[in-house]
Amino acid sequence: MAIKHNKTLVAVNSSEQSRLTLHGSLATEYNKILVAVDGSEQSRFAAHEAIAIAKRNKAELTIVTSIDLSAISHEPLMVRGISNALTIEAKGMLKDFTKIEVKTPIDKRVLIGVAKHEIINHAKEEEIDLIVMGATGKGAVEKVFIGSTTDYVLTHAPCSVLAVRSL
Repeated sequence: MAIKHNKTLVAVNSSEQSRLTLHGSLATEYNKILVAVDGSEQSRFAAHEAIAIAKRNKAELTIVTSIDLSAISHEPLMVRGISNALTIEAKGMLKDFTKIEVKTPIDKRVLIGVAKHEIINHAKEEEIDLIVMGATGKGAVEKVFIGSTTDYVLTHAPCSVLAVRSL
């Protein structure tokens, strides 16, 4: 059984085999894992780490990405067209992540809304035990520091969070 409400930041250096674990929380058994991806290199490393953890724990794995339509024109036909195009692109990205052979169920979801809020909401609704995500996202400024989405999820998640960094 997974420990609930145990917030943990674990730095994973994907270029080596070393790991720095704070609070030793990876000894916990996870049943439901969510990995958030955005197409960045960091999220690819996060997906591979989530798949490895899911295999070890024989856990259910959900791979999510988010589409924020709030910045798009409010013309209904334009929103629908852009939304459909972004959804197709997002589903293609999720399909790429699931080409890796995994013997555990993988659920792929495209969430509509602001990523940080949708990740938290989905984790609560699905009673996720562990959220895995890249330490930073696609933004150039975010590459220097921990990403704003990751920072928000670390602060508000109902479960443990693993932030993965590629070097």
